[in-house]
Amino acid sequence: MAGAAAKTGWADYCRALKALPGTPLRPFYLLFGPSSLLQREFLAALRARAGADDDMSFNRVPDAAEAPAAGAVLQARTPPFLGGTRVVVFPGDRVFGPAGGGAGGGAGAPSAGGADGEAGDAVAGPAGGAGGRRKAAGGRGGGGGGGAAAGGAAEESALVEYLAEPPAFSCLVAVCAEVDRRRRALRAAEAAGAVMVPCAGPTGEALTRWAGDYVRRLGKAIDAGTSALLIGRVGEDIDVLVQELDKLAAYAGDRPAIGAADVAAVASGRPLERVFVLLDDMGDRRPDRALGHLAMLLRQGENPMRIIALIAGHVRVLCRARAALDRGLAPFGAEQELRGAGVHPYVAARAVRQAARFQARELEDLVVQLFSADAAIKKGQLKDTLALELFLLGAGHMGRAAGAPAWAAGGG
Repeated sequence: MAGAAAKTGWADYCRALKALPGTPLRPFYLLFGPSSLLQREFLAALRARAGADDDMSFNRVPDAAEAPAAGAVLQARTPPFLGGTRVVVFPGDRVFGPAGGGAGGGAGAPSAGGADGEAGDAVAGPAGGAGGRRKAAGGRGGGGGGGAAAGGAAEESALVEYLAEPPAFSCLVAVCAEVDRRRRALRAAEAAGAVMVPCAGPTGEALTRWAGDYVRRLGKAIDAGTSALLIGRVGEDIDVLVQELDKLAAYAGDRPAIGAADVAAVASGRPLERVFVLLDDMGDRRPDRALGHLAMLLRQGENPMRIIALIAGHVRVLCRARAALDRGLAPFGAEQELRGAGVHPYVAARAVRQAARFQARELEDLVVQLFSADAAIKKGQLKDTLALELFLLGAGHMGRAAGAPAWAAGGG
């Protein structure tokens, strides 16, 4: 179900968020998916819909870290002080996540308001999982999965019993990274009419548009090309992208727009961006520069085997791009074909330019050389770093692609 969230989650999330103000609160909400940013956004809207305010802050309760689901059920069964609706949030990984997965690696229960946030919101359980990025603003870092399997069954039973007859005065909210359809708690939630909210951000062109809208809310402007450049550099994780956009808006200062030069100066490049540069160097037949960029990746702590896997994945994209060009497609047509196969627009555009700098035979040779390097490492014949260096040296001395067009030259 986590995979489904990644593919269709954005549209479903937007529908759920848009419907929230005009519909009665349901007794149970399940927020699942990789984005803690979207989880916090939905929780804030849910609290606003419940009419919670600071005058009701007495309803906030201490964390129930030992058994978050059982503690949440206990709090949800307690009538709220001075009436109103009590919103109880808890980390649901132990009852909704993959069996035996434990609580430590999940999304946790984001709490945008911290200890003095929206009143009437009872937070049961730690506010974050093990990862630093997954820890929600204002919450506590959560910890390990020790004892989770033993306690999870009892917690699940308590939640299933609660969902059979939930009180009208409470709104119980579970937050987790992924859900397992085999769990009894999920079946009970569905039977109780729970609202399932997949918290997965947009991808492709939808993410590019979203980035432009977000920057406008910051009082800046960014064109689609610059947004695509940034996404190609930092990836499609919406939580990471927001951090980078905030950083770029601050860097732009009094200037009204964020430009490509700002992205180059400030945005944190991901390993795939370095792989693009490596292949640019190989297309230019500059193994010396390729080795320099490899050294930079290694200094950043990247595993050599992961670098090989990234290069192999991108070379496969280049093979598809080269094949499209060899069939007579124009560069734009080749880009469209790649995008239709699920390749991000920025990656597709860059791949077409890079593919034009190689012959089809050369790209096939790169695949064979990568396979040989991988096999030599796994058989213990070569150290991983040495195998990568030898691959780059060999690739850098291939014959120059005949007749590479002018639009294929330059920085990839």
